[in-house]
Order: sequence, then C-alpha cells, then structure tokens
Amino acid sequence: MNDPRPLGIKYFQQGLYKEALPVLLDAAVKYPQDGYVQLCLGIIFASQKDLTAAEPYLRNAVRMRPQDAHACYNLACLLHQTSRQQEALALYDTAARLDPTLIAAKVAANNLRQSMGLSGGPAGPTIQQPPGTAPYPPYSQQPNPYAQQPDPYQTYPHLPGPDPYANDSRRRNSGRLFSWLGFTCLMLGCCTCTPFFSLAGIVLSILGIARGDVGFGITVLILCIAHRVLIAMLPTFVGQIPIENLPIQPNL
Repeated sequence: MNDPRPLGIKYFQQGLYKEALPVLLDAAVKYPQDGYVQLCLGIIFASQKDLTAAEPYLRNAVRMRPQDAHACYNLACLLHQTSRQQEALALYDTAARLDPTLIAAKVAANNLRQSMGLSGGPAGPTIQQPPGTAPYPPYSQQPNPYAQQPDPYQTYPHLPGPDPYANDSRRRNSGRLFSWLGFTCLMLGCCTCTPFFSLAGIVLSILGIARGDVGFGITVLILCIAHRVLIAMLPTFVGQIPIENLPIQPNL
C-alpha cells in the first residue's frame, strides 16, 4: 500500500492546496492518528473559509500534537474568527508558551485580552509597537487581528523544520531499484540456468521489500524462489527421462 502522505505534504508545502486536498484526505483515512496530516487539512479548509470543515481537523491536530505551537495557534485563529474568545485566548497563550518565538500568538493573545477588558496573562505584557507604527486595532473593530495580513491562516501555513515524510519517497525509490535489480537477476538466471542469479534476485528483492517496495518486491521474490527450486529439481527431472526418449544424434 503506497503512503500518500509524502506527496500530499509536498503539495501542501508548495501551497498547492487544491492538489493536496484529495491526497491528504486519503492519507487521513489510511493514517487517522497522524496529527501532521490533520493539521494540514485543517489549514487547507480554513484557507478556503470552510471553518466548519476545518475545526475537527484542527482539534484533532491539537489533540494528537499537544506540544505543537502551530496547531494550537491555527485552532485559536479559527475560534477567534467564530467569536469563541475564551477558548481562543487559552490556545493563543498555549501557543506562545510552547514557542516563545511565535510572536503572532503573543500579539493575538494581548489584543484579544484587551478587547475582552482583561490585562496581563500568561502570554506576557502588552507588546509595545516600534515608534512610528500604528498600534494593532482591537479584534472587535478589525476582522483580522493582524493589520497587514489578509488571512491569519497565511501567517504560519507551514510547520517549521523538515518534512517528516521527505525521506519516504527516496526510500521507496531505492526499494524499487533493488526490486528491479532482482528482476534482472531473475531474467539472467532463466537465460543461463545458473542458480547464482536466482539467489542474488532473492537477496535483492528482500532489500527492495525492506526499503518499502512491497508489491513488486514480493512478486520478484516469489519468482526467484520458484526459479531456484526449479533449478535444484532440474537434474533429478532430467535423470528420470528414459534413455530411449533421448534424441539420437546421427552419425556424421
């Protein structure tokens, strides 16, 4: 079974949400406990303004990845937009605590806290803007808590760090290479009736299976084993042929 996650996340990282959506939906069915996939789907639906569809995926992402500041932040943005300020504020504070460099979470928490008539809090004191810049307006007066960003989901649409599935495609490609080498050895063994090639094909196909090329690797492995057995049985089979059935060479 091919893993759709590397391709779906590759599309997601490139901003190709339309192409990523069906692939990641398939991945969510096959790998329902993968919080990274849940987070990607939540961000895609949220970017399409389908907050109803996005919410369960973002909640799953927070549940499966409780230490992920970006999962908390994106769910907080959704709750903020749907006027659930208390829960949004708690998640903004959690995101800011998990990742102190996530300044957007701190700013959003302080702005929301001000709009609710609160002060202070886990996210820290109100952030002072540099001289000469306009202060952030309260969320109640501004659809977007970030004055210079049209969509809060575009602030951190991708997770930091390497793609956790980046090596999977390279691993499967190397597995397919081993499987094809095993198949080549099988063909050479069939042409030469040499048991060495079938043995080499068995080893290479096992390496291909171990590297992720399960389907083709198993097929090559079975064929190589069958060829090995036939080569071993061939002398016994030939020895049982009656001498009178052997072709007679004419005298030259």
